Amino acid sequence: ILPPLRRNRSLFRGVCGFASTRSPIDVNGNFRNSEVLTMSGDCFDTLGLRTEIGRPFSLADDIANGPHVAVLTYRFWQSAFHGDPDIVGQNIRVQDISFTIIGIADRKFMGLQLGSDPSLIVPLAQRPGSTTISSVRPLSYWIYILTRRVAGTSNGTVQSYLDATAKQLLEESVPLHNNPRQRADYINRHLYSISGAAGVNWWYEERFNTPLYIVLGICVCVLLLACVNLY
Repeated sequence: ILPPLRRNRSLFRGVCGFASTRSPIDVNGNFRNSEVLTMSGDCFDTLGLRTEIGRPFSLADDIANGPHVAVLTYRFWQSAFHGDPDIVGQNIRVQDISFTIIGIADRKFMGLQLGSDPSLIVPLAQRPGSTTISSVRPLSYWIYILTRRVAGTSNGTVQSYLDATAKQLLEESVPLHNNPRQRADYINRHLYSISGAAGVNWWYEERFNTPLYIVLGICVCVLLLACVNLY
């Protein structure tokens, strides 16, 4: 779903995706089961998210077979490394994978979901655990997709676009391992445009049933729950 939304420059100024997972993070020899936020390489630009020191990652970093990179959240940097600026450039282990720390996120950034407290931000294609899935059984998991609307574009306009293109968007993103019944169920889902100014709220999933495809607005952004296939 990401590519066609990115191409729609008449509605969206930026498009990106994210998901959260919990993984053991090695901090000075002690493993902490922590929240890891995985974001596509264009999320920093789409959100206008800056780093306190170092740099954010980009689409060029968001590749499965490239160097593994990570950005620490400010709170985790302070609690685990006492705000040591020399941590940038060093490695941190997540599960059994070593990531190079390239930056520290803006201190105001507290995550993208209500109640979340991520420690680490890594590229979506380098999601911990994804590299252990064989090519015979590709990994699929749910993500939220954020898109920043072009100035003057209403939420109603976005909903109309989703209503008109939902079937095509879903057909193009069906998980490859789905059986015919799962495929039909996936394609018959709906895409909703809902305000998300306060962040992603899991209440929406309970309200509309799970799994749910949902588009949320964060200020001038919209958020879409979709499925990503990794090979």
